[in-house]
Amino acid sequence: MEGARSARAALEAGIEDMRSVRASVRSAKGECEVTASADGSILGITFAREIGLSTGLESLLVRTITQAQAEARAEAAGKAASVLGESSPFVVQLRSTLGNAGAR
Repeated sequence: MEGARSARAALEAGIEDMRSVRASVRSAKGECEVTASADGSILGITFAREIGLSTGLESLLVRTITQAQAEARAEAAGKAASVLGESSPFVVQLRSTLGNAGAR
């Protein structure tokens, strides 16, 4: 019984650790930085002061958001794998979304 409690506590701690995953990515030339969570939520976008808003801004944002989402998912998948194992359906699904990730 104690072993089951210990395993459950470890699982709950691992899940909470995965929920806290955040990744911030700066665009190649430093125009903006996007922070996302592992579930793909965009937590923040910061622009460099010297950037002028241009027509290319939208595509820049989409590319940067997609990269931040993928990095957060990859980190969460690694943490999930250490708790659940690489063959866990959750881990397999999370890793499979890495190649298909798009901005929300």
